[in-house]
Amino acid sequence: MTLSPTAAVATIREAAGESPLGTLEVLAQIDSTNSWLLARPAPSPGQLDACLAYAQTAGRGRHGRVWSAPAGAGLSLSMAWTFSRRPATLPALALAAGVAVRRALADLDITGVSLKWPNDLVAADGKLGGILAELRGERGGQPSVVIGVGINLALPEAARAAIVPSWGRGPVDLLTLTGRTPALEPLAGRVLARAAEMLAVFGAQGFSAFRDEFAAADYLFGRTLTCPGPAATLSGEGAGIDPDGALRLSCAGEIQRVVSGEVSVRLES
Repeated sequence: MTLSPTAAVATIREAAGESPLGTLEVLAQIDSTNSWLLARPAPSPGQLDACLAYAQTAGRGRHGRVWSAPAGAGLSLSMAWTFSRRPATLPALALAAGVAVRRALADLDITGVSLKWPNDLVAADGKLGGILAELRGERGGQPSVVIGVGINLALPEAARAAIVPSWGRGPVDLLTLTGRTPALEPLAGRVLARAAEMLAVFGAQGFSAFRDEFAAADYLFGRTLTCPGPAATLSGEGAGIDPDGALRLSCAGEIQRVVSGEVSVRLES
């Protein structure tokens, strides 16, 4: 059952605990929650603004892919944050965000979730969700970012069939994996709480504070990978993540670095 906007905001804020939530908008439907936040002023440093939509018609993924969710199918949540100074490893923000979302799911007793570089949530060899981190600008050395989070809750068959997988077994959802779906508002609240914690720490310490936890959930580690790039295709074995967030690929005994945004990763096995 969908709550009224007022009740939804109250439930989310309660689940988020003492998080520094500022503006919190809950919408019945929107094209993109990231776009909604990008069109508005950036929050002050230390304040987390957020937008939740029950249905999203044109959400954005990496490389211009569309991430849509009909009502009841998934979590469509975006948040805006301004750092007081530029973190040294800002390009790795989506990796740290993955750690935060995985913690939020564990808060609700949802386990077995892995993280696939650079921005996917994985369960049962399928895509459970994704993260899109966008830098909206930087003023006075204070970068502002918007992070979008999508998690499949209960995908209708038509929506599932319309998704062409680029790796793995295709999309999976929490209903199939666990036999239940968490209530949307408490899930959103926990994601915001964990994201606020992550952003505060990331601002001070960068990705180094999250690298070990990401490594423990690294879906690509030890797998055979093909990384098609603009000049050549690299094939090798996943060998972890560098301190700056680059993927390490072991190719014929040598470590090659793959930088987010330059290539996509496809699994061979």
